[in-house]
Amino acid sequence: MSLTVVDNRRGYDTLLRNIEALRGANLTVGIHGDDAARNDGGSNVLIGAVHEFGAPGHKPPIPQRAFLRPGVGSAGPEIGRVAMDGLRAVIAGTDRPARVLERMGNAALAGIYKRIDSNIGPALAKATIEGRMRRTQKGRKALNMAAKYSRLLSRSGYKFVRRQQPFGKGTWKQQKVTTKTVATAKRAFARVQKMQSGRFTALNDTGQLKQSIAYKVHMRGAS
Repeated sequence: MSLTVVDNRRGYDTLLRNIEALRGANLTVGIHGDDAARNDGGSNVLIGAVHEFGAPGHKPPIPQRAFLRPGVGSAGPEIGRVAMDGLRAVIAGTDRPARVLERMGNAALAGIYKRIDSNIGPALAKATIEGRMRRTQKGRKALNMAAKYSRLLSRSGYKFVRRQQPFGKGTWKQQKVTTKTVATAKRAFARVQKMQSGRFTALNDTGQLKQSIAYKVHMRGAS
């Protein structure tokens, strides 16, 4: 019985090509310059940098709310697992370096998105939240109602509050705030609190910053 061994170098050549491709491969994750434009004329690169590092010299100062570095850091274990599994697959010839880097990029993005959605502190200023609420008719109505009733109610309690109203020509009358008015006011305040609570996150306003974050795979020799 004879045995013939044929070496077509197919597996060996594939391994060499994949190793060579890995040597020239690179993965970047973040806000790339060509994806930085916003429809409001601003720059996501600038906004992202301000959030990532803060702007203490700005008036008023803008606090640091880092999202890229902590986001990628939190995804480190998953990125490492994907990289090791991918390396084994590349060596075995069952996967390509570019696809491995794409999976690593997706793992990094997941960590960044999770960080953004966690509502990074410090909390937004009251004026900032109210400014966002006033962009919508529902928000404006809720704020206007709350402002109206806040003028009626004193800080010391509701029972003894009175206000003056024009009555006739040049005269005024005292109008007692009724129980119904107090109940309406409480509902107005509660509506504003509900709209403000957990709805407005510092880094997820219009969604444009989050949408601009991406990964890019760079292979040596690729156009």
